Amino acid sequence: MKSILITLALTLAGFSLAANNDAKCRELPKAENASPAEMVRLDLLQGIWSQTDAEGNTLKTFQFQTDGRAELILSLKNNPARYLHADWHIETRHHEAWLVWKPHHQSEQLLRVIQTCEGIELVPASGEKPMRLRYYPKSLPDSQSKRIRQLTGEWTNANYPFQIAESPGDCGTLEIMKGAFLTLELRPDGHYLKQWGNQHVELTEQGRWRLSDDGLFILFDAQPPSGDHTRERYYIAKIKLLDMDKVVLEQALESPGFEGLFCTQNKDFLFVK
Repeated sequence: MKSILITLALTLAGFSLAANNDAKCRELPKAENASPAEMVRLDLLQGIWSQTDAEGNTLKTFQFQTDGRAELILSLKNNPARYLHADWHIETRHHEAWLVWKPHHQSEQLLRVIQTCEGIELVPASGEKPMRLRYYPKSLPDSQSKRIRQLTGEWTNANYPFQIAESPGDCGTLEIMKGAFLTLELRPDGHYLKQWGNQHVELTEQGRWRLSDDGLFILFDAQPPSGDHTRERYYIAKIKLLDMDKVVLEQALESPGFEGLFCTQNKDFLFVK
């Protein structure tokens, strides 16, 4: 009788542990009669996928779109965030789901997708070290819409926008430039206008803007120079604070043609309406 009770107790303990483990697992998409490849495709589309370091800092964020385009945001410590994009699709090979990843202007990569409780594991066919990505849900549509409404409008930089160089040859100028300014207009139709310079020079950039799926970044797709359809210029700014009348964006200012003058390292920009 005693042995039966011990066995029953161990069985119940095992059941409780399994239940707790299941409770920690994320919810996978449900689709009747879907193939393994289709289930993985739906899974990738439903979330945001992040790689972190040992301290929990986000290094890479993947966002997969339904049109076969994927976005990769690199958030390296003490460096400006970078935006990259790629084409992607899922294939079935040997009854397993594989991610076909084709970065812009780079060769195609093949990665086996393993779904886990916390996210996914990408195992390169080349034998390189697997990449573990944690799942995060996308921002709710209402939350995204509210954030976009808050960002829309005309913003003026409230502090000195450029870099004060420590020595000749560094980014920026050795002294503060007179009449320095930086403005940013985020229009409701998805276009933007950025203007910056000083009392003698005014630079203008325009293009399209949008909010990242996690609501943490603004992505800028700058319009290329007239007649040049081969150059793509993407910029990204991290939203560190957003109120009704002010926003703090972490970014590095780039000025094609004036790289050594109107530039900054990675810094916080305070804008007010």
